[in-house]
Amino acid sequence: MSEKKRRAVNEVYPAEAALVEALISDVKTRVLLAGLENRFSAGFYNGMVKGFMIGLIVSLLFFGVVFAYFVP
Repeated sequence: MSEKKRRAVNEVYPAEAALVEALISDVKTRVLLAGLENRFSAGFYNGMVKGFMIGLIVSLLFFGVVFAYFVP
């Protein structure tokens, strides 16, 4: 009986190809992390600006009402 050995991988995978694939995967991961960090910082900055504007408007309204009420 001439039974062939069955392999998990059909062809030989050279070390250079594995290195290139690992480098590409590393670059993809770094780009993904940079994008996530950029998205977080944009949302954080947006929230800070919204909070600042809400505080400024509420303060101006409050002081306007106080000055209109107490100053004849």
